[in-house]
Amino acid sequence: MPSPEAAAAIVVPIVIPLMVFAGFFLSAKTVPDWLLWLKYLSWLYYSNEMALINQWEDVTSL
Repeated sequence: MPSPEAAAAIVVPIVIPLMVFAGFFLSAKTVPDWLLWLKYLSWLYYSNEMALINQWEDVTSL
């Protein structure tokens, strides 16, 4: 039977890269091309994009 410790050991190596490549820690311009596909697997990438669009879509000037 799976334990919380086993789940934590599996989740950390999966979630940390998704967080890093989501767009608020690293810019897509600084990520090597062969790693850019990771952002499309991250649900954090899509939530970050939605938040940015929600906040900035009606702003015409700063």
